Amino acid sequence: MAELNLTASVARQLQLGLDVVIDATGHRREARDRWREVTESAGGRFVGAECVCSDEQRQRARVEGRARGIPGWPQTVTWEHVVRMRGLWESWDEPHLVLDSATRPPEENVRQVLAAVDRPSATGE
Repeated sequence: MAELNLTASVARQLQLGLDVVIDATGHRREARDRWREVTESAGGRFVGAECVCSDEQRQRARVEGRARGIPGWPQTVTWEHVVRMRGLWESWDEPHLVLDSATRPPEENVRQVLAAVDRPSATGE
């Protein structure tokens, strides 16, 4: 249900002529395909970005050390939850960006995304 609400929100923002950034796990191909279809049907261009951390120890330390600061929510998710979600991940079947936070600083990953968004065509993402 949440995924459908998110997709409807994306569609509405695009109808209003606004840019949209979806910050979600996007672990299901079906969801990513739906977001691409909605975007393209509204005349937009979908730029997919997969955020990874190739250093498992660093990722675990980040997960276990963070505090989300969202009232009423747990401070963080458990490492077991992260591992479980990894098992649900459906790989990308199309070109997309892969942003590795273990090998590149955040600023460099942001520059890569902005460069992809500014490209005239989504080819080669």
